[in-house]
Amino acid sequence: MFDDNQHHYFNSRFLIVATGGIGRAYEYTTNSAIATGEGITCAYNLGAKIKNLHYIQFHPTAFANKHTRESFLISESVRGEGAHLVNCKFERFMHNYDERLELAPCDVVSRSIMEEARRTASNDFFLDITHEDPSFIKKRFPMIYENLLNQGYDMTTDRIPIFPCQHYLMGGIHVDANSKTTIDNMYACGECSHTGVHGANRLASNSLLEAVVFSRRAALEINKLAKNHMADFCDYTFDIPKNGEPIPQGIRTEVRAIMQNTYFVTPDKVEVKKGFERICELKKQIENSNYIVNRDLVEARSLVTVAYLILNEVI
Repeated sequence: MFDDNQHHYFNSRFLIVATGGIGRAYEYTTNSAIATGEGITCAYNLGAKIKNLHYIQFHPTAFANKHTRESFLISESVRGEGAHLVNCKFERFMHNYDERLELAPCDVVSRSIMEEARRTASNDFFLDITHEDPSFIKKRFPMIYENLLNQGYDMTTDRIPIFPCQHYLMGGIHVDANSKTTIDNMYACGECSHTGVHGANRLASNSLLEAVVFSRRAALEINKLAKNHMADFCDYTFDIPKNGEPIPQGIRTEVRAIMQNTYFVTPDKVEVKKGFERICELKKQIENSNYIVNRDLVEARSLVTVAYLILNEVI
């Protein structure tokens, strides 16, 4: 384990970036706290091609406890087994937006919820499966049932509070069929990469298959190239400010608020322009300031860069 204030240098002939998504650019996400886009930011700063970073999946039925940024999913399979979506008045509403009702695709359901939120002037939504047999619910959804119990909800008798949240990133560091980026000897796998296999709307767990297939292809190519690839290893001195100032508090919070307000489920074109201007100011501030290089700076810089790339694509 390394201390936070230590810096270490590593040499490698090949590099695979597998740093996950950008969920922490939003106020609520299913992603863990480490999903702050460092790998994408690093690749961008090195000159790698970043493609379709605005291809973001917003899941319609995340548990809405409003107390933590990390939200666990109430799976689509709950709707598949007959759960009803209801608004703040406990009325079903999907029939007003799509003939497939609750079985419509994730992006359609998310947009429908946002339309209904505007119509009712409320963000209170629920998933109701209390009309099904309790023993069936417990057997069919044991983990969801237990997770909700820990939050004070019994899904066999209570409506489940839900709301869309950021879930998955389909864009990222652009790669070829072997996961190679546009930078020599650098590869990217998993959610940080843009392979093109998802389009703008990932289906179910295709991301797991993508990670397995593309990581294997990357490993096969690297093993093949490594046999005839020699590299000179050397130390590299980084200019790390010794007497810098701590980065001001609140930048990450502001980025999340901007992204939530501008590019959440359906873009607000007016707010996107305003948000992009502010993100540009924050990016310039971070790049031109003598801040201490620590975790706070790295995360803030990554989130600002990610927000800049997303909004720049849709502005």
